[in-house]
Amino acid sequence: MIELYDDQKIAVDNILNAYRQGYKSPLLVAPCGFGKTVVFAHVAARARLKGNRTIICVHRQELLRQTCATLARFDVPFGVIASGLPDNAKEPVQVASIHTLVRRLDYTDAPEIIVIDEAHHAVANIWKNTIKAFEKSRLLGVTATPWRANGEGLISIFDTMIIGATAEDLIKRGRLAKPMYYAPPQIAQFDDVKTRMGDYQMTEIDRRMDKPHITGDAINHYKRICPGARAVVFCTSCRHADHVAEDFTAAGIPAASIDGDLNDADRKQRIDDLAAGKILILTSCELISEGFDLPAVEAAIMLRPTQSLSVWIQQAGRAIRTAPGKVHAHIIDHVSNVFRHGAIEQITDWSLEGAPKKARNKEIIPTVKRCKSCFAVFPSRLSACPQCGAAPEMTRREIEQKQGELKALQLSEIKAKRIYERKNAHDLQELIQLGIKRGYKRPIQWAQHVLNARIRKAYNL
Repeated sequence: MIELYDDQKIAVDNILNAYRQGYKSPLLVAPCGFGKTVVFAHVAARARLKGNRTIICVHRQELLRQTCATLARFDVPFGVIASGLPDNAKEPVQVASIHTLVRRLDYTDAPEIIVIDEAHHAVANIWKNTIKAFEKSRLLGVTATPWRANGEGLISIFDTMIIGATAEDLIKRGRLAKPMYYAPPQIAQFDDVKTRMGDYQMTEIDRRMDKPHITGDAINHYKRICPGARAVVFCTSCRHADHVAEDFTAAGIPAASIDGDLNDADRKQRIDDLAAGKILILTSCELISEGFDLPAVEAAIMLRPTQSLSVWIQQAGRAIRTAPGKVHAHIIDHVSNVFRHGAIEQITDWSLEGAPKKARNKEIIPTVKRCKSCFAVFPSRLSACPQCGAAPEMTRREIEQKQGELKALQLSEIKAKRIYERKNAHDLQELIQLGIKRGYKRPIQWAQHVLNARIRKAYNL
């Protein structure tokens, strides 16, 4: 049987208890690196021993390989439902590509349990059709981000949420690398960019970001902050990813881009090359933002701004898995996503209903901060560095204005900048504009709440 960490055992117990209590479709929420694949492999193995059938559904070839590898590592027999691969329909545990399974529903035996990996996609029609075809089956969803990119929840699919260990818990236990955030000393602005489906309109963002001087700035900061580290770069389009890879390579840093148009063998080869250090940089628009399990990645470079909390967590989370010799995960954020959403290890307020006002507006709790002058780490309650006396400074900028050196950030600095922005919004209209810029779901209500709080404080109400 699969050996589990204590927090994974608790997650399994909570899943089984949910079924016993009459829930049909629990959703397990846990961060990248928790071992969600191990957890649902354990559930499938238990079901197999009882003679029950499980289908584990995934939506990408990388996830198919990772799931099969995990089951094989723990000696759990399984079959595969995927185009071009031999099947073994008699095995009680099946790993299925959702794109293949949906075409074989009429002649696939109904399972007792359907596992949905990366379950934030489960509201899409391809998943809904599969769930409907096996309407008597129990579901088990797993994800690190239980909201859609636009903040919508998953309550239409799942009936209870199970929260696993947090990223902060796993960092303390040594199972995730501690993120070190780097961002411009001024905050990048995209206020005038229209939104679509809860995120920036990518055509305009691509036009602004796909510029040689911006890529050159990213290359220079990579050389300064983590030279020689294996990194993934998140871009605004496939074309942008190609350009960034070409520019890194021209600067003497071997790089390649990866996208959905590559065949499976070529995608796998480029990922293997990154793992082996044959290339140091892998660029992509969407493909490596989730389900990309490569602990050797030491840095995530952000060249794509996003209003989606889920996208931010999925992307930054690619760098935080532990590996031999890896102490920190470098999150190099050229587009100020960390100021929009906060540090990923501090984001824990999830619900099946989606992004509530409280979760979208909460400030980040500081722990320690690092001096921008001498890099000393000290308690966040101190207003200046005890080593050199330096204090933080805050300004704002447009993305294409003068280049600034990326500075190491700590949680207190992130909080300070957000508070600074809020205090400098002096009336209702300025607060509403700030709420819109931060991507709040109800900016007018938030602005009125802040203004009312100021009035109560001023009059001691």
